[in-house]
Amino acid sequence: MSIQGKAKGFWASVGTVVVGNMFSRLLSALLVVFLVVFVLMLRTCGEESLVEEDSYLVIDMTKEWSENTATQGNLGEVFAAEAIVGLHDMLRLIDSASNDERIAGIILRVGDCPNGYASIREVRQALERFQGKDKPIFAYGDIVTQRGYYLASVADRFSMNAEGYVLMRGFGAELTYFGELLQSKLKMDIQVFRPDDNAFKSAVEPFVQNQSSPENKAQYREILKGMYGVYAEDVAASRGIEASSLDNSFDKLSLRNPRALLSASLIDTVEPRFVFEEFILSSAGQDEDGVKEVSLGQYYNEVFSSSNTEEEDHIAIVYAQGSIIDGRGNRDDIGGDKFAEIFHDLRKDDQVKGVVLRINSGGGSALASEVM
Repeated sequence: MSIQGKAKGFWASVGTVVVGNMFSRLLSALLVVFLVVFVLMLRTCGEESLVEEDSYLVIDMTKEWSENTATQGNLGEVFAAEAIVGLHDMLRLIDSASNDERIAGIILRVGDCPNGYASIREVRQALERFQGKDKPIFAYGDIVTQRGYYLASVADRFSMNAEGYVLMRGFGAELTYFGELLQSKLKMDIQVFRPDDNAFKSAVEPFVQNQSSPENKAQYREILKGMYGVYAEDVAASRGIEASSLDNSFDKLSLRNPRALLSASLIDTVEPRFVFEEFILSSAGQDEDGVKEVSLGQYYNEVFSSSNTEEEDHIAIVYAQGSIIDGRGNRDDIGGDKFAEIFHDLRKDDQVKGVVLRINSGGGSALASEVM
């Protein structure tokens, strides 16, 4: 074969590879586009039936509520991934459900609730507003703790598994002191600088004492008394009992099982889960199998997916949750530098006419607070 023939064969091979590579990439791109369009079509077709008539909004009380909602981003929106609904949006969703004709009621899945009493009370008050629209709330639990019961006690019908677990012992505080360990056993010299008139500043007591001071006991007693007073008042009003009856039950430590709760009129019935679901169906006048349930994440996608995102004058909400620390911190911290930058950007934004700072923190760095 001549040199000219070999050259033609070489360039023909190169052209074939290049064309084949381009064709392969084009085919891959078209396939991705097709899949995205297909998923969007499926999602669009399913949006109308996401929340059906006579649906029940389900609130899982065993999940921890952050302040802000965590969405799944653009890819999550394409595949209709559920958002992890934060406390602020949960309150908005409950209020929205109270005016939504498709939502027949709310189901509370009771369990070991990890959230603080302040957050629980906000949700409880939203549920009371929901009841004010003549819509029922049903609660069922296999496990009921004191915090979980406080929220679930608002329900119109509260049921438990007969073999369920109950942990309700009243309000108290357990403090650990290791002054003797540090000073006598480990021979450490603990030096505390505290003015004489600051006896109620008790943060240093565990390092230098073996028991609580009278001042610390007094302030803890007042704090717990105030918390329990709100708890007992709200529970008694929802359950239609006297607060003194609840006091007596806690004093005797008698709330140990579902039967004890039933005897104290703190729940309505003891029954299996399927009987609970059958009651919901009958109360709604439905004969089909299964209760139509909608999770908070699904309802969030339904209610807020078409929110107006156009730039206009508005009030910004800044969520700050965690310990206040120096520097930028991470997602679970309140970093002084990071939030200072956020406030700086908001101050420069002409569309932002005000800022609401929603903070959930036990405190931290005074310097970081000053930077913010």
